[in-house]
Amino acid sequence: MPPQAHVTSLRVWVDGHGVVHRIGLGFESVSEVYPVSADNARRKADGTIVVTVPSKFMAGQLRAKLKEAPGHQHMIIRVAPHGSAAPHREVAVTALTVTFSGIGQPQRITPPRHAIQQYGRG
Repeated sequence: MPPQAHVTSLRVWVDGHGVVHRIGLGFESVSEVYPVSADNARRKADGTIVVTVPSKFMAGQLRAKLKEAPGHQHMIIRVAPHGSAAPHREVAVTALTVTFSGIGQPQRITPPRHAIQQYGRG
């Protein structure tokens, strides 16, 4: 789950012996998203990277991070024109259900071929 996500539902199916057979989890994540014109990066023909950010505050944060980065390359930081950088809220809702079978037996889980590797915290 993303750090800003919060759980909206949790269901646990348990048999008479206290063995969990299924878990259902729902969570929601709300974030501010800027239009592509206000928050993007591109590379010029000479290799210089041009980054457009929504505000002067974000430009300052990016400049500070670049100064701390070892061996950073030259980068042009621009602030999007006033009014073009209005953020909007994006809500991601996820429902996850896990069903356990063959309880008490070793299980082998193979990810599908189209799965995308994700790395979490922990």
